[in-house]
Amino acid sequence: MNFAGSPAWNVWRAERQSLSVSGPPSPMRDPATFQALQAWQSAHPGQSSMLVLVESMGLPRDPALRDWMAQRLATPRLAARWSIQIADEEFVGSTTSGELRTLCGLQGHYTRLSNDIAAGCLPRRLADQGVTSTGIHGFGLRMFDRSEWWPRAGLQPWRWAERDPSVPMNCNQAFPGVCDSAVLGKP
Repeated sequence: MNFAGSPAWNVWRAERQSLSVSGPPSPMRDPATFQALQAWQSAHPGQSSMLVLVESMGLPRDPALRDWMAQRLATPRLAARWSIQIADEEFVGSTTSGELRTLCGLQGHYTRLSNDIAAGCLPRRLADQGVTSTGIHGFGLRMFDRSEWWPRAGLQPWRWAERDPSVPMNCNQAFPGVCDSAVLGKP
């Protein structure tokens, strides 16, 4: 077994390094996506919004490739159904850092998110207005303690196994969670 080269080991090591150098999360200088979500929600009270947060794969250097990707993400069919907004955002840290940036306008480590600091998170503020925000992640919610800090930020975690015990779990060796085929096969 190549433990030192495994994805789980690399994620664990990166998280430990982030945790050891961080204090409580602090406000970002210019959290573009967080501000855009806030503005949209304020302008459209009572309407639903959906945020899809995907780990970064980097920005292609070739402008033609960037245009090609943008055309695939914002197709005419999607644009007819959804209001699509694209923003440049500073990228620092892992996926959980991206979740804090996007949902709370904060930079720092998720384990340092206190109830007081989390009060400014958009899902928490929307919950105060009666809006439920659901967090869906394919991996088990124990990974990066999402079952603990997501509710603190105002997200209600979607629990695959509890909602449907017949959903197959743990289909890959690196990160246990719901199987892609089970999610993609749902109507």
